[in-house]
Amino acid sequence: MDSSPALLRNAVKNNNHWIAFRLVGGPKSPRDAIGAKVFVTTSTIRQRADVFSGAVTVPVSDQRVHFGLGQSDKIDKIEFIGQAA
Repeated sequence: MDSSPALLRNAVKNNNHWIAFRLVGGPKSPRDAIGAKVFVTTSTIRQRADVFSGAVTVPVSDQRVHFGLGQSDKIDKIEFIGQAA
């Protein structure tokens, strides 16, 4: 804040995997899926991400949820839990 923006580039070359989701709400939930939770489980780890519209000090425009899978190339389970309106 109050300074020039910085552009960072991840130039690491590795064999790690990742996945991202852009959620859309249903008829009884917010259209942008704010408040939804996503769980991703691989053979080694279970992760959770929440869909936010912004934070107190940093605005967020990309509402996708991202998961780093490391060396895992298979997802065992994906759970979507919506926030009803």
